[in-house]
Amino acid sequence: VDYTAIGKELVAAFQGTEKPKRFQFMTAAEVNAAVYETVELIEGVLAQGEPAAVAGPSKSLKTSFSMDAAVSLASGKPFLGQFRVPNRVRVAFVSGESGRPSLQSLARRVCRSKGFTLASLEDRLNLCFD
Repeated sequence: VDYTAIGKELVAAFQGTEKPKRFQFMTAAEVNAAVYETVELIEGVLAQGEPAAVAGPSKSLKTSFSMDAAVSLASGKPFLGQFRVPNRVRVAFVSGESGRPSLQSLARRVCRSKGFTLASLEDRLNLCFD
């Protein structure tokens, strides 16, 4: 990452010397007057367009937690049986660690716990194993 270039771009954007590519400043009055809406994908947990990360030590159920979120988003069923999912959305689940058999088993178990089959999600849940 070229932090010098990012710094120069930030200064130029703030000073208004060139049209910014990333750093677009707004005055307090502009921010106050703007109308923003938060679209919650999982109520109280995940909002559309906001960054999110799942992190933790080895064997702390990160993959299981993430699969429950993915299946909940694809099905519209509550996340962890607790948090409402207002609308179903298409989901991409990318795993760089777990193999196909373990993810297939996990996805099937999560779906079964929510009262449906993995196949019923059709193209709303897409998994990548690379």
